[in-house]
Amino acid sequence: MPLSKQQNVLGISNAKIAEVTANTTETYTIGTRMDLPELSSMEVTVSSETKEAVAGLTTVDSMTFKKAYDVKFESVNIPLDVIAKINGATLTESGTTPNQIVTVTDKASDVPVLFNLEFDTDFINGEAADLHMELFCVKGFLDVVSKADDYWTCSFEGQGVVRKKDKAFRTITINETRTAIGANDSPSDDL
Repeated sequence: MPLSKQQNVLGISNAKIAEVTANTTETYTIGTRMDLPELSSMEVTVSSETKEAVAGLTTVDSMTFKKAYDVKFESVNIPLDVIAKINGATLTESGTTPNQIVTVTDKASDVPVLFNLEFDTDFINGEAADLHMELFCVKGFLDVVSKADDYWTCSFEGQGVVRKKDKAFRTITINETRTAIGANDSPSDDL
């Protein structure tokens, strides 16, 4: 039986980021993947612009261009290493048990890094299955949202932009057999 191309997808099981170490017209490479734990929400929506040809008072033609993808996610975990990586901040670790200290220091000179974002799900059409979405180049800030009477969360807002070597924004892949994030990377992705 052929793999269905029409899927009803539920939730996100795993998400990982990796710093984009090269994004040129000839080369795209990423670093080591890091877990983006305990996502409570993820939104990926196309950002577009429409140009219209107007003659007199009538639109005679229009063309819509895909500019980017707006990316938002929230995590109920506070992963300091991920915050530092995405925001281009400094992470320091010192001390030994029971006096260990991990610190993220944000500076005015920090520039967020371009990162690869891939996430997957375990449930398609009500059955165990495997669907992945990978955004090749995402950039924005991950911030801690602190609440006096509730869980603190991490909240990200940014954009998914094109991979320069082929102008690709993202891929969506359905695997008949469960496949780990990054397993579908082809050697040509890292040229």
